[in-house]
Amino acid sequence: MTRPSGPSNARTALFIYLSMIVAVALALLMSVALRTAGVFPPGVSGLALDVMPLAIAAAAVLVFVTVRRRLPERPSGQSEDDWWRANLPAALTLWATAEGAALVGAVFHLVTGSPTALAATALGLALLAFSTPTGLANR
Repeated sequence: MTRPSGPSNARTALFIYLSMIVAVALALLMSVALRTAGVFPPGVSGLALDVMPLAIAAAAVLVFVTVRRRLPERPSGQSEDDWWRANLPAALTLWATAEGAALVGAVFHLVTGSPTALAATALGLALLAFSTPTGLANR
């Protein structure tokens, strides 16, 4: 049986991963730039709006840890591409959870101007940094 030609599953995973990091970086840069430029009026503030992005990020950490624990180690005889074929959906769930936390923080910062919302963005980026495609497939 021949495999279809095209990009490998490992290359696809890397492309998706890097795209998610770029999306978060652009959202963060836009949020900070628009806030700094005064494009948005002073946002609504309050304890609930400061805590909400952090609570969402904390929930994302729980999901992240749960999904990460379920990703199997790659057996020594298995190719990296075969491992990605079997585990790409779980890795996407892992990365989407981290990206979601980061984007929530960026959007909350844009809307409210709260610097604590940036902590959620930092946490999401940290989760992405701890789940690189190479790290997941070669642990």
